[in-house]
Amino acid sequence: MLDTKNVVYLPAWIKWSAIFLLAFSMIGSCTVALLFVGEPDRADWILVAMSVAQVAGTALILTLVVAFAERDANMSILADMTHRFLKIHVLDALKKITCPVTNEACSVELQGLNNIYGGNYAIKSSSGLNFGLWVGLNVYRVQVIYFLELDEQRTAERYASILKFTLDGARKVGYEVNQQVASLHGRHYLSIWSTLAYEHETLSSPQHKLFLTQDLAMMTQSVLNALHRDGLLPNHQQAPQPL
Repeated sequence: MLDTKNVVYLPAWIKWSAIFLLAFSMIGSCTVALLFVGEPDRADWILVAMSVAQVAGTALILTLVVAFAERDANMSILADMTHRFLKIHVLDALKKITCPVTNEACSVELQGLNNIYGGNYAIKSSSGLNFGLWVGLNVYRVQVIYFLELDEQRTAERYASILKFTLDGARKVGYEVNQQVASLHGRHYLSIWSTLAYEHETLSSPQHKLFLTQDLAMMTQSVLNALHRDGLLPNHQQAPQPL
């Protein structure tokens, strides 16, 4: 079914063709009505012409609004919207995270956009917190990746136990959560990545964008709180990335 969102992304030649046909119908109908003014035997034609002109005029206005009111109607601008989502909306939401040690706002920095459709964020505090995450948005799907350093005390099994309720909560709202042990630069990490998919693209929906950014921030806050309660506040430099 063709809805208004799909109309926005129709090729320009289809939009202009529809506008031309509607404008031609409206102008033609008005012309016919004016030509028949003063001719009593043409009164029915005038009514029909004015009705057609009214319908065509209304359809023309709706077409103009739907087709051109949304500026984000091509691929390059959709890519720009993704960048704005990562650079502005996600960053602003993450800045609301507080350090579980001091309950003060953390310092959050976007370290750069990378890996095609995502970016790395560093969360730090003066109390020793140094934690990173990777967030990606691929039109219909959002992904978040955490890296947790592994050693004799920080095992994958221990992390799984600590974060069980946090990750189960993410699953309940639709995230698919996966875990994998990774080795980078001689160190070992537990990679936790969560994926949430939508049936429709999210970039043109303020509700979806607000939900996603706040949900990512809340999930990250919950991860930090759970780790702090078990004495495993993250403090490592490795930026998460897709494996």
